[in-house]
Amino acid sequence: MEVQIEVEVLKRDEEGVLVKVRRTPHGGKATETLVRIAPGDDLWAAAFRAVKRLRGEQAEA
Repeated sequence: MEVQIEVEVLKRDEEGVLVKVRRTPHGGKATETLVRIAPGDDLWAAAFRAVKRLRGEQAEA
């Protein structure tokens, strides 16, 4: 199943980065979630974990 993932940075501060992750399955309804990423964490890895949680799968470490 094809899924489009968009990550939008909303805010950067001393607490980290606040991003909006939008997951849109092909021909389906988009799901959005906000994710706070701690300073020094990998943005794409955190976004991928958020998408896996949205799908109900266990996130990889």
